[in-house]
Amino acid sequence: IQNGVSRDVIARAQYSPNDDFYLSLGTSFSPENEEFGEIYGNLRFNLPRSKFLGGSYGIGARYSPDGRGLTRANISADLQLGSKLRFQALAGYDGTNNRFDFTQYR
Repeated sequence: IQNGVSRDVIARAQYSPNDDFYLSLGTSFSPENEEFGEIYGNLRFNLPRSKFLGGSYGIGARYSPDGRGLTRANISADLQLGSKLRFQALAGYDGTNNRFDFTQYR
């Protein structure tokens, strides 16, 4: 603590055993307020594009321990449906307003 101002302590764990898998989880803690910040996590993985529904998948979320619950969730997918057909999707959920604030498909 310097001049009555403290900094948050941030903790994050990551696991990525190869290029096709990534997982992270993190949060923060404010010693001044004695409160935890939002807990956030991300998961991304790839499946071989040579197979049906192969491609990349991702999900990320934020959770508020102060009673607000799920404050944010994002999902993404880039899928191979055949040799010349592909499907991509993005979506974002705003938990504060209980609605999807963006979606995109192509």
